[in-house]
Amino acid sequence: MDFFSLPKFFHGRKPKIERNNHETEVLAHHIKSPKSPLNERILWSIFRELSTKEPNLPYKKLNLKQSLLKHVSYGLNFEESLTYRELDIFPQKPFIKVLLIDSSFSMKAALDDILNIIEKSTYHIMFYHDVDLHDYSFKKPSKIKFIGGTSHAKPLKRIHQVSEDLGVVLQIEHISDAEISNRDQLETYQIIKKIDHGSSEYELIMPAYFKT
Repeated sequence: MDFFSLPKFFHGRKPKIERNNHETEVLAHHIKSPKSPLNERILWSIFRELSTKEPNLPYKKLNLKQSLLKHVSYGLNFEESLTYRELDIFPQKPFIKVLLIDSSFSMKAALDDILNIIEKSTYHIMFYHDVDLHDYSFKKPSKIKFIGGTSHAKPLKRIHQVSEDLGVVLQIEHISDAEISNRDQLETYQIIKKIDHGSSEYELIMPAYFKT
């Protein structure tokens, strides 16, 4: 058998395998988390309990006009141009602020940045994810265990679905290096569009370590 006639595969940090003929076989939906996924019943219970409480955190809304102005006038990339305004009037629906943390292996190098972001953040609930949601906390962590690959689509889809079913408004701050497959990017974009279509908000926060 000629070794050079065999199909060749390449892999990296992203959860995908690429053929040398540019066909892409994305495995993000087939990779299992090394940690147990968060039980759906527990997820529902968390959101149901939080939705009955009075909001006590500032509610931010994207100022699209100012964001586009900064993007065009100063040549900043879109993420850096995003401008928000805090509202004194809370949405009519229950409001929950979620801090979503990517705990995949590639995030390990940015631990100090991540802990610094968390320390300055305000939130009602904090979720950890790799390829799926696997843990939650109401308190700021002193350390985080980073392991495995990652996905944005599945964790966001689960959170969004529960919020839709319970009729709550979300403000999601997502700490991640955004190292996801092309397919996952497309699915994530569609989910974010659904999140932003209503009163909910999504914001990606990239640790400074990955910007240098």
